[in-house]
Amino acid sequence: MTTGSCEGVSIGALGFTTWKEEELRFRDEDTQGTNAVVLGWDVNGGDKTEYTIRRADGLVDAGESSALVFSASGRVEGDKEPFRPVFAVVLEDESGEIASLEVRGTVPLRVQPLKLVRWNRLAHKSTWEPTLESFEFPISRFVEMNPELDVSRLTAIHFRFDRSSAGGVILDDVGFTFR
Repeated sequence: MTTGSCEGVSIGALGFTTWKEEELRFRDEDTQGTNAVVLGWDVNGGDKTEYTIRRADGLVDAGESSALVFSASGRVEGDKEPFRPVFAVVLEDESGEIASLEVRGTVPLRVQPLKLVRWNRLAHKSTWEPTLESFEFPISRFVEMNPELDVSRLTAIHFRFDRSSAGGVILDDVGFTFR
């Protein structure tokens, strides 16, 4: 899983214990109708954990009125508590200029724990299911963070998971909207 859905796109992952594409399922094993990347990490302090989507000849000519969009959910292993990661999304241009925004706070990632856990364990294989939430970050916010970022020459999107030593996340539908 090192190529994207667009020609010339490469995908890389660094520092993950889990990195796979899988069909998302509801707790009753029916499909949700989407495949997503599933990432998990368990690192010691200072280790870099990063998922990168890159295109050498440029991702898009994103104007300041466009936005970076993606869907994400926390991930649960077994009966552990739902993990709500805090991470950074970083845009990089062809000259190496970067701008970073943190994903957290007002729109947290959610894992939907199910009510009536005992009944769900009997009736279903899982007591939770991924609940993808849509995120939209205006490109202008990245430019505010670094005015030197050339949004007409973006080459990479990085998802950096360096704010927690362990966790998991599901990512899907990464792209840009244009207005």
